[in-house]
Amino acid sequence: MSATTRHWQRLLRCKRVVWASVLAAIACRCMSLSTDVEAPHIVALSSASKSWSCPVNRLTPVLVRSVPSEVLAPPADIAPDHERLAIWRANHEPRGAQNDYRIEGCGIKGLVHCEYHASRRFPGWRCDEAVEVR
Repeated sequence: MSATTRHWQRLLRCKRVVWASVLAAIACRCMSLSTDVEAPHIVALSSASKSWSCPVNRLTPVLVRSVPSEVLAPPADIAPDHERLAIWRANHEPRGAQNDYRIEGCGIKGLVHCEYHASRRFPGWRCDEAVEVR
């Protein structure tokens, strides 16, 4: 085996190790994205902070309403038919949990509505813009 051949073999082995490392890093990052879901009150505070230009550390959230998530069951005639069940599931996503917060801070009082979205790519809490209450 010539020196040139050995050189190329070593180079290819190094490239494989580098690519394996890069792919492992990407996989770890994706896993952390999919499991890191912020608490709903943190998302609500962030929404109020942006809406009112008020620092988060000056805001106080109070949970005023909480609705648990709702899992829908398909009708009995659709459940055994896999094709119909797939269509039914595509059109009937489960409703996520919902929380409403009363938030006070910077001389402002308001309400924020939050809902949990269970999408596979970006699960987590989404909150509407804070609404000031007088």
